[in-house]
Amino acid sequence: ASREILDACEQNIAQFHAFQAETLRVHAQYLRDQLEYTGYVLQTTQMQFAVEPLQAAAQPPAPTPNAIQTHPVRLKSLPPPDRVDIAFPKDHICLITDDGTTATSALVAALHAMEWPIAVLSFPSSVMPERADLPDEVFRMRLDNLETSHLEQQLQTLSKIAPVGALIHLHPHTGEALRISEREAAIVKSVFLLAKYLQPSLTQAAQIGRGFFITATRLDGRLGLTGPQASPISGGLFGLTKSLNLEWNAVFCRAIDLSPALAPDEATRMLLAELRDPDLTITEVGCGPEGRFTLVCTPS
Repeated sequence: ASREILDACEQNIAQFHAFQAETLRVHAQYLRDQLEYTGYVLQTTQMQFAVEPLQAAAQPPAPTPNAIQTHPVRLKSLPPPDRVDIAFPKDHICLITDDGTTATSALVAALHAMEWPIAVLSFPSSVMPERADLPDEVFRMRLDNLETSHLEQQLQTLSKIAPVGALIHLHPHTGEALRISEREAAIVKSVFLLAKYLQPSLTQAAQIGRGFFITATRLDGRLGLTGPQASPISGGLFGLTKSLNLEWNAVFCRAIDLSPALAPDEATRMLLAELRDPDLTITEVGCGPEGRFTLVCTPS
């Protein structure tokens, strides 16, 4: 009986080992199949990657919707401005800053002929040694220094004569290319302060006529884009004028770049033509012998 039990046990062990061997064989076959399938997938993928660059080179890439674009600035030619009759606010003064040249005298004479009440602001001799010749009947407001309190006090004195309805800043032509001039920076700072203190009267004037905030530089007649004598300091006047144009809806704001090649009378004629322009969508204009220009941005 014990022998029969031993034989039965040996038979069961043999069957168990045979079952394990079959199980291992099935697993081994499965792994071989998986390896073959993986190799097929890898081979197919490699072929696809090898073909895709050739296809991509054959046609331009599709534009990315969120790609960052560059917009270079270029000049745009403009026709001569149209003309509208200007109703300068009654009982207001047009304040002109003196650039120390005959350009100031020519502008004063032209506006005086139009029967505009005029006052001229002269900067201290430390920043503007020269002063333009003016008729005796034109009020000249002299600044002894560029302290903020002194400028505010002088404007308050002027306001007792009449409120300011227009500011025309004639920026001096320094000829200092790509240099930070302290003298010029002081003048530009004063123009910023003038905008601050004259805002109430200019806005009020715009309610009863056309109030003006005009800056006139002498870069190259093309807004400093092509000339060799472009000053980085005077370029700040363009930014100031465009900012005020957004904030002062009723005030006519325009930055005008007059070519240094223009004679004073011709520069005055072009400046007055800009004052009469009915187009309120333009805030910066270059004027010179080559014509009239503004700046636009086009995607590259």
